[in-house]
Formats: sequence, structure tokens, C-alpha cells
Amino acid sequence: MKNEKQWHFNIRAFVAIVAAISVSGLFLSGIVNHILQNDPITFHRHAWMAAHWFLGIIFIFFVALHAMLNRRALIKHIKGVPSGVPAFSRELILAGAMVSAPFLLSIIHVLIAD
Repeated sequence: MKNEKQWHFNIRAFVAIVAAISVSGLFLSGIVNHILQNDPITFHRHAWMAAHWFLGIIFIFFVALHAMLNRRALIKHIKGVPSGVPAFSRELILAGAMVSAPFLLSIIHVLIAD
């Protein structure tokens, strides 16, 4: 008898992959929207704007779903911090820096460009 491995659908992996792909598309469509920002509204520009909105909605939905699917781990992480120890882990600090730095650079870019 053959010992075949049964394939199953991993919902957590699916949710994480959809979020990763949609954020990649958000990055691309955001750059194109930035380049086209002063052009008149044409089909081309409107399509990129619609894609950016659509990808943003998908990303928000799947990130919320990801948090819901991993709520036990998130709650354990929050509850597992002993009292007297700062609640900021190295991962949180690194993630915050990776998001804050490009965010601040984009704001500074706008201030310098004007």
C-alpha cells in the first residue's frame, strides 16, 4: 500500500501570502500614482488609482484576518511580558523602525519638494 501524504489547505499561509502580495502591489501602484499625480484623469491614471484602492482594501482585510487567526499568539505575547520589563520587544522596535523610517522620509520628501 502506498503511503501518500494528504494535501491540505493551510489558511494561515494563504492569508499571509495574500497580504504579502497585496502590499507588494500597493507599493508598485503607489509609485505609479505618485508619478502620475499631476497628469489629467485618464483611463490609465484612473486604472492605477482603482488598483491602489482595491489592493489597499484587500490588504486591510487580510491583515485583520491574519491578526484574528493568530490572536492566541498575540495575546500570549502581550500577557507573557513580566511586570517591570518594558513591553517593547526587539521585534516590535525593529518593525516600528522599518515602518516609521520610510513614512517619515515620505513626509520629508513632500516638504522638500514644495
